[in-house]
Amino acid sequence: IASCAMSNHHHTVIFDPKGRYPEFLENFHRLTARAMNLVRDKRKENFWASQQVNVVRLDDYAAVLEKICYTFVNPVRHCTVSHERDWPGFHTYKLLRYGQTMTVERPRFFFRKVNDNKRLPPVIKLAMTLPEELLGNRTREAFFTELDDRLEFAREHWLREHKADKRTPIGKAAVLAQSWRGYPVNDPNHPNYAKWRERRNAIKPTRATKDKDKQRDGAVHDDEFQCDYREARALMLDGKPCVFPYGTYWHRRFNKVKVARRRRGDIGPYCML
Repeated sequence: IASCAMSNHHHTVIFDPKGRYPEFLENFHRLTARAMNLVRDKRKENFWASQQVNVVRLDDYAAVLEKICYTFVNPVRHCTVSHERDWPGFHTYKLLRYGQTMTVERPRFFFRKVNDNKRLPPVIKLAMTLPEELLGNRTREAFFTELDDRLEFAREHWLREHKADKRTPIGKAAVLAQSWRGYPVNDPNHPNYAKWRERRNAIKPTRATKDKDKQRDGAVHDDEFQCDYREARALMLDGKPCVFPYGTYWHRRFNKVKVARRRRGDIGPYCML
């Protein structure tokens, strides 16, 4: 649905009706790491951080909209540019807003010229889409009107925060001039250093919603999933028929177990990476 690649991380909001995001991450991060290590002087160290990917489930429409806004305004939040449209990296607002497609060629420096694997064609068309399930009774224009209002509010908020901290966005030219070997410097004398350390050491959330009822339902659902999963696994190990709860991935992919269907009334499997 939406994606933005920063200098050292990316945020991506996805709709995953078939529950295949682990497979997507496996291929996306693996191929990106191998290709970029080859570009960067054939380096061999880890390209991505060694921690587990933080995947946040978005439990309602408001959470999805908020995370799409967060994704798009991230360059402003990190004080790199004063408007997200100026970010020189990968940013999909225009693809989503105007229904545009991006033509992407298979990297010649990484793949062979002759490739018989039809899953990796020479050229693909990349598009960002809004699922009808997400829109519901809303029109596309109503959705984007709300999104643009949120983007403007978030942009002005972060610019005020930067001004209060006496920081100025470095701009597109300075972003492009940075060395790929560089990394963020977290100055202990910076006024927001304590907040940064607190966020870095905080517990990473697994669900996002401001609705208290949905928060409770989500906690109950997670507990029920753990119980149902343990029971199904015990039956499987005993060689008895079993049905794993919806959301089971590894056993479904590799052991071909039966998995229950998604609960009725659920907005759908939206996630932010």
